[in-house]
Amino acid sequence: MTQLLKHHSDARKNTSLESYVETVADDLIRKMAIDKTVSNSYRRLLANAITMAAENQKTAYKTSQEVKHLRHLSTTDEVTHALNRRGFSIALRQTLERARRHGETGFLLIIDMDGFKQINDNFGHLAGDKVLKTVADCLKKQTRSLDNIARIGGDEFAVIITNISTELGMKKVRELEKTINSLTFIWEGHSINIRASFGHEAYGTHEEEDGLLARADSNMYAKKKHRQQAISYASD
Repeated sequence: MTQLLKHHSDARKNTSLESYVETVADDLIRKMAIDKTVSNSYRRLLANAITMAAENQKTAYKTSQEVKHLRHLSTTDEVTHALNRRGFSIALRQTLERARRHGETGFLLIIDMDGFKQINDNFGHLAGDKVLKTVADCLKKQTRSLDNIARIGGDEFAVIITNISTELGMKKVRELEKTINSLTFIWEGHSINIRASFGHEAYGTHEEEDGLLARADSNMYAKKKHRQQAISYASD
């Protein structure tokens, strides 16, 4: 019966449940080689059984979709729609496990917004959210679907660039840093320049999550500390 339901699934998309059941019932009767004088009561019994199977299949699908949606919400940041801290931790663990199994290399980037508090203080939290969303969208556009973008703190992002050589990885790091630090948007007549400090660390086949994250984070704060000039985020 399961095979028959699957066989008729495409037809069901364009027909009502009743006609779908009728079609499957007729097919079952033919396949079972039952005499065409089969009673109406038997037909009703068969139709009820198929209806129950179809409804159970529908319920199971709906439940699986709800579970998938809840899982997505639990790993997604609501402001930027990037991964949240939990989603990032899962992605990083899976990435490093894959690196160990298949000998892959890649990069972890930690990005911390410069002067983000001043944006919130001067223009409000809606402007701050706009900055975060702009940065996340830019990172997504500038990376591949197999890479991972996450907001791991209030104004802190992480990017996992997977399965890439050291040379190409460094090129991508420089591209992202240049692109993010060139972003500007208008908020209520004010031009707001987006600036950020980048830290990066390459990973290989024997990397541990905590060590990699600590080194990339330390790299980022060292760069932030030694930035040569203060950058103004907003001007009339």
